[in-house]
Amino acid sequence: MDKSEKIANTLIEFLELQPDTDKIIYLRRSDYGGLVTELSDDRKHLGQFYMLKKDESNQFYFMLGYPAAFLAKLYLATKNQKYLKAAKWYLDTALSCNSQMYRSHFSHKIAWAAAWLGNITGEEKYKMAAKKIAEFLCTLQNENGLFLGDADVLDKYDQSGEISIWLKEISGLI
Repeated sequence: MDKSEKIANTLIEFLELQPDTDKIIYLRRSDYGGLVTELSDDRKHLGQFYMLKKDESNQFYFMLGYPAAFLAKLYLATKNQKYLKAAKWYLDTALSCNSQMYRSHFSHKIAWAAAWLGNITGEEKYKMAAKKIAEFLCTLQNENGLFLGDADVLDKYDQSGEISIWLKEISGLI
């Protein structure tokens, strides 16, 4: 539990470092503890792993979903309100992204986190977000059971496993 709370406190510190969450969420910290806000030329191709641009489509939304779900589940274990507040910040930030976020396979962990927060808080906005994303994810499944039929083999099998697990979890929460 001590390690989990240290991680949670780091996630809270991380969100407190965000300079302006209206447009960009920075996803990485430097070796010196600050946010990585600019990328060197040799890292520009990794941009989505470093920042989420809220007004653009096909962002790595799952980078906000994992912290939200983790913090929500830690709240259940500790009843510490700061973890619930942080979980809601991460999820509300994701839900304020471009509306295409609801129709992206990168949102599976957003749906999972929304299902947890909807279950914990009873807030309809979280339940509806989980349901909306889950319904979209179901449209990505092929007759053979795999998701993302047009993806390369590695992504198709990786994402099929992940999406299946998240949909199962979500169905038990909403």
